[in-house]
Amino acid sequence: DPDPHHMAPEAWRQHLQGYVDTFLMVWNLPKPVIAAVNGYALAGACELVQVCDIKIASDRAVLGEPEIRAGIGPPLLITPFSVSLAKAKELLLTGDTIDAREAERLGLVNRVVPHEQLMAEAERTARKLTMLPALGVKMTKMAVNRAMEDMGFLSAIQHNLELMTIFDTTMSPEQEQFNAVRQDKGLRAALDWRDARFKDL
Repeated sequence: DPDPHHMAPEAWRQHLQGYVDTFLMVWNLPKPVIAAVNGYALAGACELVQVCDIKIASDRAVLGEPEIRAGIGPPLLITPFSVSLAKAKELLLTGDTIDAREAERLGLVNRVVPHEQLMAEAERTARKLTMLPALGVKMTKMAVNRAMEDMGFLSAIQHNLELMTIFDTTMSPEQEQFNAVRQDKGLRAALDWRDARFKDL
């Protein structure tokens, strides 16, 4: 991924718009999309999971929105529509990650299954959907999506795009330190420096 701190805001905005367009392609697809989450689904991957229609997670899955710890924001603001306001703010403001069971408890995923049963469960769910009236499935997905859109989902995405373009392309003292460690000692050292600050919390 390109570094937003080395890009003009408009160029970075277009980059983020590419993510948004991809996510909304899944959102607008007439057929249901099933996410089978088998490991880490963080940042944009967490947003991609949420934009899918049915989310099944392995018991090894880890989800979260840790972007803020890297000095950037979420490209698609869907988390407040997936979980409670309190939990959305906690996940987005702290960058904490959660395991599959906590993701299920919060409503981030539909259910958790043993890792080795993940694909079989996703396929079983897909087979169930194919046995239902295709038009009914299509119209029901559309109806639920429209309900979310009427609650401001699409305008929230648009506002988020503008706000995150500003945040992502603005250099902070933390980002300057991260970049200095990265340049001097490499990316792994920079990530270790970033994460060490949160270890005692």
